[in-house]
Amino acid sequence: MSILQRLDALAPGTIATVAGAGYREGIPAKEADAGWPLGVVRLSSGDLVVADYFGQRLWRIDGQGVLHGFAGDGVPGKRGDGGPALDARLNHPHDLCLDRRGNIYVSDTENDTIRRIDPRSGVISLVAGNGKRGRGRLYFTDADHHVVRRVDEDGTISTVVGCGQEGCSPDGSPARRASLASPRGLAVGGGGEIYVSDTGNHRVRRVGGDGVLTTIAGSDEGGDAGDGGPATAARLNTPHGLALMGEDILLVSDHFNNRLRAVAVGGGR
Repeated sequence: MSILQRLDALAPGTIATVAGAGYREGIPAKEADAGWPLGVVRLSSGDLVVADYFGQRLWRIDGQGVLHGFAGDGVPGKRGDGGPALDARLNHPHDLCLDRRGNIYVSDTENDTIRRIDPRSGVISLVAGNGKRGRGRLYFTDADHHVVRRVDEDGTISTVVGCGQEGCSPDGSPARRASLASPRGLAVGGGGEIYVSDTGNHRVRRVGGDGVLTTIAGSDEGGDAGDGGPATAARLNTPHGLALMGEDILLVSDHFNNRLRAVAVGGGR
């Protein structure tokens, strides 16, 4: 059974570990000791790409759950633009995202750059700002102010989750008046629902069309427990990156547990 089939079989509301138990080429991802996994994206092929913060690499997890190098040679540095991504040097890669063409963008934090990888050619390049505004809405987390913000097409910025005060608001709170703690990861579903990693509270939250905050994974304290059971009874440890696989599975980079975990969100509606 492939990794995607195993995730599809998850009952709604349950949690499971996908990767993390150093990464090495060709080993099962679940047996890998992830060096602080942070950003994660899903390619059109169904493969996952994970940013290994201290490993100075990006790794690809194929449909059978096997690990492959994707970018970086494991040595911190800044080189390789215009050449093969596997020969490039990264310096603490953090967040990842995809564009409509399937290119991967990585925040190369200690190099203070954003770099792009074309998965078809395997070439990495530096992304320079050109002043052009993108299409559609842009959502981002503002961890220092404990909020999620949105930039509309006309450049208007607004706060959509969080009141700006650090805290841990209970489920059922209006999202814009709720308190979060250093939110880091973010994913937006096809229906407009927002998933945010409430990092300092060791939880993942959801805001639906009703504007109400609910917890979908994690509980009162940080920890490492709960695989195979209800996600809201599980323990996470400073969750960071989030990525949706379709509308049914949410991937969570469980930072200090060195794991990538999957939560069955049942469509997110």
